Amino acid sequence: MLFSRKYKFSSNSRLTEVKNRLLGKHTTVHNFDFEIYEDDDLLHIVPNRELRDDDGSVLPVMHLKLNEANQQTDVQVVSELRAQDAGGPYLVLVFTLLLLLGSAAFYLIDAKEFEIFYLTTLGLGVLIFSIFWIKMEMGYFSHVRKLKQYLQSMLN
Repeated sequence: MLFSRKYKFSSNSRLTEVKNRLLGKHTTVHNFDFEIYEDDDLLHIVPNRELRDDDGSVLPVMHLKLNEANQQTDVQVVSELRAQDAGGPYLVLVFTLLLLLGSAAFYLIDAKEFEIFYLTTLGLGVLIFSIFWIKMEMGYFSHVRKLKQYLQSMLN
């Protein structure tokens, strides 16, 4: 939900050509192997489970919905977290939200003796969220961007 991304683009190729170009292909992004397969009229780009699944990286799963219109194919790409990776980022978000709510509670009490507490919890919440978001940009969102570029290069 929070980490899902949707993209749309079109290819000048027909639907069967697009499927033939993509099905069974492998690509490597940041030393992770991703494979493309078809299931229920959707194409899926998933990380290869056999290779390098133990370093704690948050990886995307992408679903491609293909629609043929005239002489071109419209591609709708939806990326989301893998189910086994979703717990960690949501846990960090809940923790930072609780820190920020605690900071707001200390601020609303408006007692001078609690000033250090709300400044500390506010600073910690912002610091943890900033580090978390930078790591997500360098990892998960970078994978999504590179896979999107790969798809566009393969289809145009």
